[in-house]
Amino acid sequence: MIIIPGELISILTFPGVILHEVAHKFFCDITNVDVYEIYYFKPFASTAGHVIHAPTRNIYKMFLIAIAPLIINSVVCMLLTFPHGATHFLGTDNIEYDLDLLFWIYLIIGWMGYSIGFHAIPSNQDMSNLVEMAESRIAKSILYILTKIIYIFNINYLGFFFTGLYTLALAQLLPYLFLR
Repeated sequence: MIIIPGELISILTFPGVILHEVAHKFFCDITNVDVYEIYYFKPFASTAGHVIHAPTRNIYKMFLIAIAPLIINSVVCMLLTFPHGATHFLGTDNIEYDLDLLFWIYLIIGWMGYSIGFHAIPSNQDMSNLVEMAESRIAKSILYILTKIIYIFNINYLGFFFTGLYTLALAQLLPYLFLR
């Protein structure tokens, strides 16, 4: 079996895939939308995970469920990558570390944070129905622009670049706000 890059990325960043689906499920729960099926992580599948929920005609509920990973994964990414991002602002980014337990904990927490941030962007499927549900012209325009931005983040190789930049920006945001 040949592993395509997207499948390889999802395997290497599986904590992000899992939290992406947990975020959808969490927002389904708080908006009282029934969930029919959930796969938190399916390696070697065309879709690494998914949540199938009941249809709703409430655009606010659909919007919250669709952007749930953007909210939850982004916040968790910022928290977990704070120690890594802080090294630049504290001037400790060039210190050599022994390969002791603390180093490995630091490394694993950083990998989890970046993996989670990498899957913060909603999928095209997550956003697909929002534009049609909007009733006002302004809401349709805003959702259309947001959906097109998300489509750019989800283009195979180009999207990896933009998603990586987004994740690096998240990793630097809290240290920048608190330590500069």
